[in-house]
Amino acid sequence: MGFISGCFMVLMKRKLLISFSFCCLFFALQTKADEMPIDTTIKHNVTDIYTEGMLVPFNIWQQNSYSVDTTLDYLENYTTHYNLGNPGLPAVPVIFNSTPNPLGFYYGNDHISQYVRNDTSVRYFDTRAPYLNFYYVTDPQIHQFLDLTLTQNFGKKLNVAIEFHRLRSEGTYLNQGSNDNQLTLTTSYRTKRYMLLFDGIYNIFKVNQNGGVQNDTDFANSNFTSDRTTVPVYLATARTTTIKTSLRLQQYYFFGYKSGDTDKVNPLMYISHCGTISGNSNLFSDLTYYQDSALFYHNTYHNLSETYDSLHYNQFTNDFSIGSAKGWSTILRWDAGIKQQWVHFTDYILTQHGKDSAITYSTDMYRDSVFSNLTAHARIYNTYLNGHILFDVSGAEIFSGTQKGDEQGSINLGYRFDSLRMIKLSANYSLQTPALIYDLYDGNNFQWMNHFGKTTTNSYSIMYMDAKWHFSLGGEVTQVQNIVYFATDDIPNSAAPAQFPGAINIMQVCFQKNFTLGKWHLNTKEIYQNVPTNIPIHLPSWVTENSVFYENYLFHHHMLLKTGVDVFYNTSYYVDGYQPIFNQFYLQGNQKLGNYVYFDPFVSFRIKTFRMFIKMENVTSGLLQKQAFYGYALNYPMPDRVLRYGISWDFWN
Repeated sequence: MGFISGCFMVLMKRKLLISFSFCCLFFALQTKADEMPIDTTIKHNVTDIYTEGMLVPFNIWQQNSYSVDTTLDYLENYTTHYNLGNPGLPAVPVIFNSTPNPLGFYYGNDHISQYVRNDTSVRYFDTRAPYLNFYYVTDPQIHQFLDLTLTQNFGKKLNVAIEFHRLRSEGTYLNQGSNDNQLTLTTSYRTKRYMLLFDGIYNIFKVNQNGGVQNDTDFANSNFTSDRTTVPVYLATARTTTIKTSLRLQQYYFFGYKSGDTDKVNPLMYISHCGTISGNSNLFSDLTYYQDSALFYHNTYHNLSETYDSLHYNQFTNDFSIGSAKGWSTILRWDAGIKQQWVHFTDYILTQHGKDSAITYSTDMYRDSVFSNLTAHARIYNTYLNGHILFDVSGAEIFSGTQKGDEQGSINLGYRFDSLRMIKLSANYSLQTPALIYDLYDGNNFQWMNHFGKTTTNSYSIMYMDAKWHFSLGGEVTQVQNIVYFATDDIPNSAAPAQFPGAINIMQVCFQKNFTLGKWHLNTKEIYQNVPTNIPIHLPSWVTENSVFYENYLFHHHMLLKTGVDVFYNTSYYVDGYQPIFNQFYLQGNQKLGNYVYFDPFVSFRIKTFRMFIKMENVTSGLLQKQAFYGYALNYPMPDRVLRYGISWDFWN
């Protein structure tokens, strides 16, 4: 077995060496073929990229589009650093997010979908030539990251794009693998009177759930094994499979052109319709439940030999709106509409029947529910002084349905000094029913039924942004009344929902700046979070993300080289625990983690539209901090030192 493992490692090292040598040889030949130096600082503006927020007729805050990024900025940071110890596993909420849940039916926080795009972040394109981007990351172990984008215009009005995203990683510990996949199709069609935006998304996430390592203190033992595959974990075969699908069609029709507007670029009004069909399926299964029950599971309600908890919900929404467009020249512009939401929710459990030799099993429907809501929404907004002052007020309320009385509102006031500098003041309010998972859950190992009161959230923020000096500074104060959360009762791996009846206050300050001294650079992001003690939110006081690097052109501007180190650090705090059965984080007050510095040295380069990086993640894990337990969640250590490399290649044809 040792001989086979040794051969495998040799082959993987040769794979890395051969791949890198091939790339170097290819680009050496490519450089020799060009007779004149090429300034690769020139950005490609053949392909424009949009999000939905940039295309809607009532947009006043976002830029109109952005071009394909061919820089080396953050190329090596292809996924979030804050996870359960392996890319593709649920992302850990280390930085506070005051954004309220979507208004209406909401099942619960989804910590896996943060790796992929959704209806609001999906990308639309406008390209003068067919465009293909290939972005691939791997390492000598089983780790693959792939982003593939292909888009083409058909005429000047129609664009079609296909994107495929894949993140697969075996992980360092037993039963820690992730396999996240997303396929996206987008279509945009725009004329003077009509605009259509369509996206279809298919997600399938297969996440192995080992429940974490059994004993964190083992890492402090100087004789502890360096073979992480021998570290005892709680669950040997548990897995969560999540499938999400959605089809979304957004249409706008513009009318009311004035007779003098021969080009029809300033319509007076628009009407719109947005229809969405989506499906969600989540399955947690543990086929060897009986082997792990003494260490992990504390309750059994339906099946003594295995766990099979499955839930599904399908959602249909329609939103009809009418509003003012560019030609509306009065002091205020506006839009208003009604949104209809219908959700069918079902819950299934594998149930054991009979005893001894007469035992049989069946997958029984435990709940069949329908949720429906009607929401009214409105907005007034405009820009003044040639676009220097921006004013925006919006609100929405559910006036009929399951979550009747839920409401949200926001006020935003901005001053744009010029095209590169702006200051923005914001106030947001929400009164919402807690997510369904806090009120109802029926599974083989957890069950509860609650009737929590509505949660009120108020946040106030100020943000200054300066694109010229690559600088931003912002502060936010958030107050939450009747927050709902998960907490443990000091029994390992147990968690239950609870509601804090009082008000909690959280302050957050974020500073971001890119410093330059000659060819040397420091990109820094500093976040300070003031969270009082004895409240049901645990966060680090300081979170810092820094990149120190040297960047310069070589070979007569044919190659752009960048080399440096990325640094991640946060102060010590009571990290959250994670319950894989229902995919949620919970509070615990027994163990602190943090005060650990992650150093990720890297080298990257670009030649024309080809980019490549090599980096060593957590390089000091076996040097300065040999026996430290480092991670962002209880019982979930981050990986030790690992070498990864990736390439990104853009093609225009």
